Amino acid sequence: MPSSHYSDDFKEKIVKEIQETGNMTLVVKRREIAPTTIQQWLSNFNKYSVISKEKKQKIQI
Repeated sequence: MPSSHYSDDFKEKIVKEIQETGNMTLVVKRREIAPTTIQQWLSNFNKYSVISKEKKQKIQI
């Protein structure tokens, strides 16, 4: 099966949702996206500062 491609806007929306809830597990279950996929998005967003610094929060994994 080919891998899914998610837009950058969608990825940012998911990261923001995790920041708002503070709970990655909840978002993973809600969105039915593999935890490793979301962890990679979080890593990339934090590494490249895609999300503004004032909105960054500690995220529960």
